Amino acid sequence: MTVESFHEREARSPIPGRVRALTGRPLRYILAGGLNTLVGFAAYPALLWVSSWFREHYLAALLVVQLFCVAFAFTTYKVAVFRSRGSLVRDFVRFASYYAGIFAVNWVVLPVFVEVVGIKPIVTQTVFNVFVVVFGYFWHSNITFKPAAQVESMHSAQPGTGSEAGGKP
Repeated sequence: MTVESFHEREARSPIPGRVRALTGRPLRYILAGGLNTLVGFAAYPALLWVSSWFREHYLAALLVVQLFCVAFAFTTYKVAVFRSRGSLVRDFVRFASYYAGIFAVNWVVLPVFVEVVGIKPIVTQTVFNVFVVVFGYFWHSNITFKPAAQVESMHSAQPGTGSEAGGKP
C-alpha cells in the first residue's frame, strides 16, 4: 500500500485548479476565521455580561478573552486550515507573536475609542476583529505555518550567508 500525498490527490481532483484554490486553504481560513471570530465575539460580551467587575475593568476582560481565543484559534488554524505538521512549539511561538502584536495594538486602540471617541467596547472590538482576521491570513500563510524547509531555504539564499554559492558559511 502506498501513501498518496496531498498534492497527488489534488492533481487527480475533478475540480479545476482555480476553483480548487478558492475552496482550499483560503476557504478553510475564512471558515476557521469565522468560527474563531464568533468565539471571540461571544466570549468578550459574555464575560462583560456575567461579571460587573469585568464590565468596569474591560481591559482585564480583554486579556482573559485574548488568552482563551489565541489557544482556540491556534488549534483551528494548525489542524484545520494549514494542516501543519511542523513543530508545535515553533508554530505556537510564531502564532502567538502575531497575536501579541495585535494585543498590544488592541490595548491602545480600545481605550482610545472607548474613552476618547466614546464608542462602546463591544462595538470597537467587533470592528477591530475584522482587521485581525484579514491581516492574520497573510501572517499565518507566510510566517506562522510556513514549512520549516521553506524558511530554511529563504535564510540560506540570503546574500552574505556563504551558502548562496554553494559553500558553507
